[in-house]
Formats: sequence, structure tokens, C-alpha cells
Amino acid sequence: EPEISWLMQRPQAGRATPDRLHLDPAAVQAGILAPFNRPPGATLHGALVLLRVEDAALARAWLASAPASSEAAAAGLDPVTSVALTFPGLVALGLPASQRQKFPREFIDGMEARAGILGDVRGNHPLAWTRPPRNWVNGAQAAPVGAPVDLATVHVLIQLRTVGRAGETGIGQLVLPRLQAAILALGFGTGLAVLAVQAGHSLPPRQGEPQPRNKFGYVDGVSQPVVAAATPAPQTWRDEVRPGELFLGYANDRGDGAPAADPLLDDGSFLVVRKLRMYPERLEQRVSSAVRPGLSADTVRAKLMGRHPNGRNLQGAAGNDFDYRQDATGSGCPLASHARRCNPREPRADGVMPPRLMRRGLSYGHESGHGSNDRDDVGLLFMAYNASIAEQFEVLQRWIAGGNSTGLSAAQDDPFLGVPEPGTPRIFRFEHAGAVQRVDLGPEPLVSLQWGLYAFVPSLAALKALPALCVPDGKAAPAPLPLPQSHAGWKAVLEDSASREVAWAQVRLAGGVLPTPYGLLVGGQAQVQTVLQDDGSHFSTGGYGDRMAASIGRGFLGQDDVGPACGHAQPSVERVNAAIEALSQAQAYDETLRITAQVLPTLMGHKKAATVDLERLAGLVLAGLCTAWFGAPDGTLIKNGARCDDPAAAPVCPGHLVGMSRYVFAPDPSVTVSGIAAPQGQSFTAAIRKLLHTPAMAAAPLTQAILRAQGDAPEQAQAELIAGIMLGFPATVLGHLLTLLKLNAQT
Repeated sequence: EPEISWLMQRPQAGRATPDRLHLDPAAVQAGILAPFNRPPGATLHGALVLLRVEDAALARAWLASAPASSEAAAAGLDPVTSVALTFPGLVALGLPASQRQKFPREFIDGMEARAGILGDVRGNHPLAWTRPPRNWVNGAQAAPVGAPVDLATVHVLIQLRTVGRAGETGIGQLVLPRLQAAILALGFGTGLAVLAVQAGHSLPPRQGEPQPRNKFGYVDGVSQPVVAAATPAPQTWRDEVRPGELFLGYANDRGDGAPAADPLLDDGSFLVVRKLRMYPERLEQRVSSAVRPGLSADTVRAKLMGRHPNGRNLQGAAGNDFDYRQDATGSGCPLASHARRCNPREPRADGVMPPRLMRRGLSYGHESGHGSNDRDDVGLLFMAYNASIAEQFEVLQRWIAGGNSTGLSAAQDDPFLGVPEPGTPRIFRFEHAGAVQRVDLGPEPLVSLQWGLYAFVPSLAALKALPALCVPDGKAAPAPLPLPQSHAGWKAVLEDSASREVAWAQVRLAGGVLPTPYGLLVGGQAQVQTVLQDDGSHFSTGGYGDRMAASIGRGFLGQDDVGPACGHAQPSVERVNAAIEALSQAQAYDETLRITAQVLPTLMGHKKAATVDLERLAGLVLAGLCTAWFGAPDGTLIKNGARCDDPAAAPVCPGHLVGMSRYVFAPDPSVTVSGIAAPQGQSFTAAIRKLLHTPAMAAAPLTQAILRAQGDAPEQAQAELIAGIMLGFPATVLGHLLTLLKLNAQT
């Protein structure tokens, strides 16, 4: 009897419980609390990047380096970046079981395993999904290659969003070029590999409409939850929710108090992603077939959605301050309509309001939608944030699949998102002008699910703490990575951009100095200064000198103050350095600007706007500076050109110098590099010697200043000196420039 009485008692209204945390926009990732900011009339471009963890240690370090944008700082960033992790991703990153068990079952299972609960059956079942194509090949978006992406291998989701600029194109399946550069950087030094990229966009709202329209021609994103109280307070309906509806660590609207503090979960959220392909032509046909005298296409569209296409509600209320108490039977807004079944706008018996989601999706495909051909892949990249996938998204999804949020039979599913059953007619019924009207929705879906994922969106603090949180259970610190045991192994690690950073991290972990079969690796700041300031007593630069002697000729570089490679005592060294330093920064800037102004129009094809290869531009400008200062390239003996791998190639600048720089200054150049660069260096110096008495070099100010400083010297020594000084200019500048451009792209 007591048990039955307890079971039959009326549920109590949700209790108001205090929050442990204060919601700080600087603590949470951008795009959850507020929509992405854009000026009126501007298009929002986006990309969802799917990545796999390849190096857990490097990936943890990169994720901890604040690649994600905070809500507070989003307005000043371009692009805005957000990061989410799947459960397999947390495993791949090394999050121990003690941390992973804190997550709810639905997140651990993943969307595919929850198909039955979600109503993802028949054509929407995971076995029928069109999984993401591998469309990112060799650092660029390309035609799909190989098998589609197995969603179990997706570990990290990165969203990039930016505001379109005047004259900029990018609406369609391809990602905006500016975002492609940011995606390219995600594959370098991050420990991650890009698997696939999904482009998206949000066109500006039409005049007088609150939100953009989707591919079906409806205003989308009306009635979003807000954490802050509305001013003035609405009279009928409120969108205000407690922080715990969107973020972990807070009390929610269902009466659950704030949980205990947790550095991983606090201020985090869950992201639901579903790629929904839409068929505008089918919808147009279904609507047209229902039109009859007294029943317009606009009315049919409004009844199906539960709102007019322009976002106006069917209750005649201004804005969003309305409910359905005066329309209990659905004569105005049908009970089965999409908007009403997803948000019935009335509390449960216990006073708890319907679950809410913060929707931040993007349209995808070409710009047109309403009335387009269904052969075109267009639709919605549905993305929504919530604090409980099971109690929020999954409840709403069950309502869509046939749940009775408005008291309907479960046989009546959502007119847009319902999954057709072969042989069973889908008829949408609604009341209009005092009569029941019917829309035959046809045997084919109006929307089909392509694929979906659940992901966790950590706070900024949790991302920074990720390396510490990934300490294995029962261990104080992660074990060092296995180190190579051979000269060849170390050479491969140090020369590979993906592994180099991890290797140097191991050097620093060892105190900044690590003896290896490759040589003594020095990575601490103080230790590096000790090596650089050594006079040759312990550390020598003689290897540089030997390789210069074998190629371009021995110069002042690669010599020590003492020991076998001693050479800095030559009296002409200081005079030559002074001659070079006499070229002022202002002179160098003016000359660079002049040459760039000459080169750039040709490189742009004399167009007002064009994409420019910055590496090629830099090479052309550096060649022009060498001609102006050194008299080479002259166009005959030494021509303008990029690097080539033919040992017998005629000398080019800056190409030969770039190849020689790689040979001379690399600690252990390969046999292949040596076989190319050594003969190229010899031919370059021979060409310089022939140029010494030509008008071009006689008029070159820097060459003449250097030769005067050198004093009386044989022609070969003069040629080797000029060639050696040129070796230190274009290759070095170009290398630094490319490094800076890469860093700029990554940040």
C-alpha cells in the first residue's frame, strides 16, 4: 500500500536549487550562449572538420594551447573556432577510465548505437547512412578518395566560422578559401589528421525576418533558449532557461541541483550533429498536390511547419510571446506540425517545461534551395547544444519520430523528418476553413539522415587541463615516448615536421641536453646559449665550412675563433661585416617595396584582384633584390628561378641558393641532397666569377662595397666571398618568411 501511494502521488514541481558556479562567457566555448556575430546583410561561412588523433601526446598539448575561442572573445576573432571530442576521441587521447566513467551512457554509446531509441529506422538507420567522404587530400579539399569515413574513427570535431567579405564566393560544397588555409594548419604539429570537411553557410535574413531561411524556404532558428532573463518579461511564454540546460556543473530546469565540482565536466556541453539532406523539389510537389480552391500553397506550407515561411506564428501573436492554450485542438496550429510537436509550449504535470536545445546549425549545398532539383545535395548540418543528450535531444527526437508530445497517436510522425514505411501511406491532416484537409506526403522522405555524432564540448579550462587529466590511473605522470635507438631513426624523427616537436619535447624533459646516436641534442635556452657562445673549444661550426668548401667555396661562415676551423682572425672579416651593415633598414625596405610593386601586377595577371602564391612572390622579390645589390641574377649567366633537383642545371637565383642552404646548414644532409647541392654550388660560384668584371656587377653597390672591404684578393676568393654572402640572404629570408606565414595560418 505505501508503495502504491507513493507511485500514484502527483509529482512535485521542480525545485529551485542554487548554482555552484557563475556562468562566465570567458570560460565557455563560443557559439553556445550566443549566435556567431555578423553584420547585417553578411553571409556566415563555416566548416565542420572531422579529425583523427594520430599522436596522443602532441594532440593533448595542442588542444591545451587554446585553439578554441571563448564566448567572451569571439567577436574579435576570425575565424571563430570551437572544439568538440567524441567518446572514442577521449579514449584515443588517453583519458583514463576513472575520468571516462563520469560521462553519461548515451554519450558513451554514441548516436549509431542509439538508433532504436531515436527512431532512426528504415532509411535513417545507420546501415543506410551516407557517411562523410574523405574529401581532404594532400592538404586541400578534393574529390572523395577511398572508402567513406568510419565515424568510430572520428575523434575531434572542429568548427570554423567566419563572416563573408564583399566579392567573396564560397557557397556550395567547397569550403571558403580563407577557411581552407585554417584547415590546412590543423594537420601540422597538432597530432591530428584531417579525415573530412563539411562546408556550410548561413545566408543573411531577409528584410523584416528574424532569422535566415533554410533550404525548404522557411525561416529557421526561431525561439531559441536564453540563459539571461528577457527584458521586458514576456506575458505568455518565456525562452529563459537555467544554465544547467546548456552547461554541465549547474542546476537545471528539471529540479536537479548543481553536481559536485569537476575540472573536466564543469562549463562543458554536449553537441549533437546530424547531417540532414533535404529534398525541396519533393516538398514543392507535395504542397502543390494539396492546393485547391480556398487552400493556397502558403497555407499548406504554414500548416506543415506550424509557422508561416517568414517565421510568423499561426496564433496571430506578435513575436514569440505565445502558447497554444487557446488552440487546444490544433485548429490553428496542427498538433502534428513540426514546430508544435518539438515545442508544445506547455509544462508537464510536474511543472517542468519541455526540453530545449540551442541550435547552431548551418545550411549546406548551393545557395538556392526552395524549388531546387533534388539531385543536388542540399540540406541542414544540424548542430545543437544541450547538457543532457538523453533528457533533451533524445526526447525531442522521439517526439519527431512519433512520440505524443501533443497527445497525438504515435502513428503520426513529423511531416518533414518522419521516416516513411514502405506500403504505408503518410497523410498529414489539418483543419482549415472549418474542414479537414489532407496532404499526401508521398512514399519518399522529405528529409533523410546522412550521418550523425555525439560530442563533448569542454570548457576552455578543461582543454588546458587535458594533459594533466590524461594521466593514466595509478600513475603520477605519462611515460616518456619511446626514443629512436639509431642514427637513422633520430634523423627521420628530427626531419619530419609531425614528429619533430615531440622529439624536442623529450629533449627538454631530459633537462635540455640529450646524447643520441645522431649527436648531442641541445634544447634548453641556457644550454643553447652556451653552445652558441662557445669559441670552438667544445663545439664547432666547422661542418658548415667543410660543406661550403665542397660546394660554393669556403667563406667566413663555418669557422671558429680557435681550433682546426679557426678563421675569424682574418682582418677583413670586420670590414666586410661593416660593409653589409651599412645597408640600412630604410634602404632595404624602400628597395623591397619598389621591386614588389614591379613584380606584383605581373603575378596577378594585371587584374584588380587575384590569388597570389606568396612563396613565388617572395622568390621573385628576393631575386630582384639580389640583382639590385649583388648584380646577380643577371638573366644570362645566372637566371631568375626556383629550386630544382638537377645537379647539372644552369645557375638560378634564389633556387640554387635555397638548395645549397639546405645542404650547408642541415646537421646531416642526405647523400641525395649532397649530390645535388655540391655541384650546383660550384657552378653558381663559377658564374659569379665570370660576372665580376661585367657592367652588371660593377654597378652593384653591395658587391663593390664588399670587394673593397675584402682588399686585394684572387678572383676565386672574391667569387667565393660574394657567393657565400648571397647564400646567407635569400634562402634565409625565404625560410623565415614561410615559417611566419605558417604560424600565422595556424593561429
